[in-house]
Amino acid sequence: MINQINLPTVDIEFVPSAVIPFGTTFWRVLDVDLAADKVLVISEHSVAQRAYHKKWVSFIWEKSDIRAWLNGEYLSSAFSNEERAAILKSVIQNPDNPEYRTKGGNSTTDRIFLLSIEEAQSYFKSDKDRALGEWWWLRSPGYYGGYAAYVGDDGSLNTYGLHICNESNIRPAFHVDLKSVFFKSIISINQKGETLIKSPVLRIKAGEVLESYADTAKVILPSYAKKIGAGAFQNYLNLTTITWSGKAPEIDKEAFCNCPNLRLPAELY
Repeated sequence: MINQINLPTVDIEFVPSAVIPFGTTFWRVLDVDLAADKVLVISEHSVAQRAYHKKWVSFIWEKSDIRAWLNGEYLSSAFSNEERAAILKSVIQNPDNPEYRTKGGNSTTDRIFLLSIEEAQSYFKSDKDRALGEWWWLRSPGYYGGYAAYVGDDGSLNTYGLHICNESNIRPAFHVDLKSVFFKSIISINQKGETLIKSPVLRIKAGEVLESYADTAKVILPSYAKKIGAGAFQNYLNLTTITWSGKAPEIDKEAFCNCPNLRLPAELY
């Protein structure tokens, strides 16, 4: 009988649309440049709701409050020292609004940035792929200097924009350095030459826990486990204990079906 298991890591192919944990949230891979050992990512969900700029003035990305916040307070609070070291400085081009020709301003050097209109159009497959169900800021100007472009709740691109003092969702983007110490420890190259990133289990769904572990008495969930799906631990007859670190995961009421020796607090269901 196996007395205890730690759920294994899983290999996630480092390709566009893959989702990886990093810092305090999850990130979607937008572009992979293996020749330069870097990957462009964007947050899978909004990390905050903030105004683009606190004062209604004609603005450019270079002078915006949101740029200062992303590369200051957010960078410092959302990532560990190792993770910050893996975030590259990127030269960001700020093109004019493609429809209204509003000036985008000078190029900037940023660790963290928002996508431009052009980037939001090219890195997502469709409006549906871009959609959050809520609108989110882009860094490009709108129809004049007091407005900024955004992505609508249905994923459509709005180049006319909204008043920069409005609060909206923030989806940061940045380039990750695959040569950094942080990523060297978790990246491997398989026999096909594909780059893989080893990442903790993100969601435990039915069938993901191997049947050979059915005699397990204790399961330790990794900190990134967010949800345990129906049937994930079905028929674990000897299971008595399940533990986790941090916030308790969402647990389906059928996740531990026919686990007669397991007792979990009722508020977890």
